[in-house]
Amino acid sequence: MSSAADGTPLKIPAQDLEILSFSQPNPKRVREWVESLPQMNVGETAKRIYVAVQELCQLRTDSESRFHMLEALRGPIHFVCNALSKHFLNKPVVLPAKEAKIANLAQALQNHLATGYKVVATQVMARSTLGDKEARRMCVRALHRALTEMNLVLLRSYQLYFPAPPGYWRELHQIFLLAESQELLHTPIDDVEENNLATSVYDAYRRSLLFSTAKPNQLRQMQIEQVYNASANWFRFCEVTPSTANKGLYTLNLGTDTQPVYPALQKRAEQPNHARCFDASRISEMLRTHLQLPAGQTHPEREFIVPTDLQPDLIRILIQAWGVLTERAFTRIEENGQLKL
Repeated sequence: MSSAADGTPLKIPAQDLEILSFSQPNPKRVREWVESLPQMNVGETAKRIYVAVQELCQLRTDSESRFHMLEALRGPIHFVCNALSKHFLNKPVVLPAKEAKIANLAQALQNHLATGYKVVATQVMARSTLGDKEARRMCVRALHRALTEMNLVLLRSYQLYFPAPPGYWRELHQIFLLAESQELLHTPIDDVEENNLATSVYDAYRRSLLFSTAKPNQLRQMQIEQVYNASANWFRFCEVTPSTANKGLYTLNLGTDTQPVYPALQKRAEQPNHARCFDASRISEMLRTHLQLPAGQTHPEREFIVPTDLQPDLIRILIQAWGVLTERAFTRIEENGQLKL
């Protein structure tokens, strides 16, 4: 699929599969198959769903059927990934082979699910561009679902102290550009898997940017999850702006596979539309106000919620991450030598 924004395709597999190996290819039968899964046996359930979600990405079918079949798998995938996490979280940073394999399985499940939703968006994009209301509704739902699954992939990557998977940021930026070009950025989508929170593609995109700039490499696994959970409320207070606004601590090059970085580290965007700024300074200021509040006093910004489990030391890291560009206090000196670990 080529976007109206820049012609860069989303990465999806070919749809050349005629039948499913596990079920009849319709939403009702797939839901029945899901209900028959041995959920008490997480390992077996994970293996079966892994095959199923890959096949749904490659099945030759209409967009609506694919979307509803993916929806039937989405809850079980979230359940399985959560159950598998006990095998690779709160473990040594360098995981043993077995635990690393389980972590890769969880990432693959969510990546394939996101890919399935991108396939749906691909199928309906042409009709959406022509103004078909039903196609537009399906397109924005699929793009929103893809982003929410990608956010969970990013969370797990940071919890394991890995960078985002190759191509992650390019796909994320492309989804943003697609929704923007179709004027679908701000359409609210209800999501039962996100506590019935109504968010838009723009909201999900902002949450990714906010989370990635929270210095997750400096945080413990529990703190990373705390910041991710808090970002479900905080994304409302950050914004993506045109580069001409020159606003915010971070810049974005939407034509590359890079996350938000400081302006001095960003390559110049080849297309003006690809250069953006990301500003989370308002969150930094509100967190600073929170630390200064007397005990028991509510925050003056009533919609800004600070979870009770966020400790002051973590809040200070976030204040700095989103509000202050710190300069290195020493000069780098080039050296050559050997280091033995």
